[in-house]
Amino acid sequence: MKRIFVLLLFSAAAFTAEAQTIKATTVTADYLFANERFYLPERDTTWTPSRNGAITQRPANGIIYQYFNVLTGPKWTPVIGGGGAGAVSSVFGRMGAVTALEADYSAFYPVLSGTYNNPSWINQLAWSKIIGAPSTLGGYGITDAVPSSRTITINGVEFDMSANRSWTVSGGEVNTASNLSGTGVGIFKDKSGVDLRFKRFKAGGTITITDNGDSITIANPATLSAGPAPMPRAGVEIIDEFMGGINTGISNNSYYPRSIFQASYNGTGAYSANVSGFSESDIGIVRLTTGTTTFGGSVYYTNYSDVLLGTDTVMYEYRYRVEDLSDGTNTFYCIAGPSGSSVSGINYNDQIKFYYTPSGAYTGSAASGNWQCATANGGSRTWTTTSVTVAADTWYRLTIKATSNRAIFYIDGVEVANHTTNIPTGWLGQDNRITKTAGTTERFLYWDYFWFRKIFATQK
Repeated sequence: MKRIFVLLLFSAAAFTAEAQTIKATTVTADYLFANERFYLPERDTTWTPSRNGAITQRPANGIIYQYFNVLTGPKWTPVIGGGGAGAVSSVFGRMGAVTALEADYSAFYPVLSGTYNNPSWINQLAWSKIIGAPSTLGGYGITDAVPSSRTITINGVEFDMSANRSWTVSGGEVNTASNLSGTGVGIFKDKSGVDLRFKRFKAGGTITITDNGDSITIANPATLSAGPAPMPRAGVEIIDEFMGGINTGISNNSYYPRSIFQASYNGTGAYSANVSGFSESDIGIVRLTTGTTTFGGSVYYTNYSDVLLGTDTVMYEYRYRVEDLSDGTNTFYCIAGPSGSSVSGINYNDQIKFYYTPSGAYTGSAASGNWQCATANGGSRTWTTTSVTVAADTWYRLTIKATSNRAIFYIDGVEVANHTTNIPTGWLGQDNRITKTAGTTERFLYWDYFWFRKIFATQK
């Protein structure tokens, strides 16, 4: 800062009490009044000195004046509230015309590195009073703060994730699946994690499976009907309730209508006869016996050239009841179903039959107490042992549906076997029997009815 000094000398006798005014904004001067000299900075406003150096007019607050006394040395006089607060002899050990340093301000204004209560306004400072404050959290070096307003969307539902909100997230529902009880095969396999896994449909034989997007079509090109078709399509249907007696020879039909079956017996005491049923629904029951001779038995049969399988579905149904089960002492077998006239010993070379043969008497059969199913063509055979165990004194509805390329077996309306091999190509008739293979105790087979149906795709 450039300074201009003007030295004015006055004698004490010549000094008058008249006040003199100096503009500090235009000149800086030293005055010597007797033993006193005054120094004013350039920025000072108007003031009036008197002879004894007293300030008769104070400038504005907050301006610092240096006051030099030739007797006592330099002084600092702060002006606060229009009045002096007393002289100082030095500023941080520096005397004379002292220039303010950065360290002087740091001594009076502390670095904000802790908690401060002095001055009192410092802990009431508002963000709006700070110039150049950052506008983002990152500007303050904050990287893990939660915004005051934030949402997330889960499955189309929006959730407010603002600060001071809490949400409880659980593991979700413990979902699973199950197959309904009852007969048949279930499609649910298991659960793996959160995935419910189901079995796949797999086409077998001539069955086709078509994915339609929203549906699945399961079809059989052989056009096996699910059940009897309406009669207007034309066909043949026979229901034999055995109410007309038993034929032991064709000539008996000349007297009155009787069963379509012929009866044949073998062994001591073997026979078949109409008997009373076990309930009101048992109409026209026939009993077939084994007699007491090994390999003795009874047979109900028809002409062995009645039916030839083709594209039209043929249905056979029998209702059987075994009184006593086969055991290790008195062993026997029962059969039901169509067969041809060709045989090899006791084995049918062409057949579609149900078997109860615990001793496994037939070629390819199992020694099992369960119902078994067999197809044969020209002596080649296919066997299936079902899961249905034969129980004593229990009625079973045995159904066969067949075409030239498939035979399906049902017990009480439930499918138990499905054969696509060794379907007989020759003409078939009926051969249903009970035959003893060991022991001498007589055993009985009860037969309620025979049902045959064939519907023609083309009316003849």
